[in-house]
Amino acid sequence: MRLLLGYTAQQCSGLTSWRRDSEHVQKAFVFGGMNARSGVTSALLVHGGWTGVEDILTGTDNFFQRLSLPRSRGVIDKLGERFEIMQANIKKWSVGSPIQAALDGIETLRMEHPFRADEVQEVTVRLATDEATS
Repeated sequence: MRLLLGYTAQQCSGLTSWRRDSEHVQKAFVFGGMNARSGVTSALLVHGGWTGVEDILTGTDNFFQRLSLPRSRGVIDKLGERFEIMQANIKKWSVGSPIQAALDGIETLRMEHPFRADEVQEVTVRLATDEATS
């Protein structure tokens, strides 16, 4: 029941309590799963004949006004020439950003010197104090 309430609160409120999930499962849901599910749900609703606002990017109380995006006027500048995906950061690991470089290092070590988990006795990772909070 506690987990049920946790996921329900995440979906309706924009809380950042997912940061307390030590296994990062709820974080993955908030940043990937929930958005993907919502996109699929939207497509299914429209496919099923649901109607609604057709000009959400313009007009009164539109998407950009609500989110106060300062660059919203330029959203179609260079359309077909500039691709924002090229400015994006693709998150390779489903972990917090401070540990991602360490995981890249482990991956490189495993490629250069393959080993099994049972061969590892200890792992020490050092992070900047302003990056690793607990």
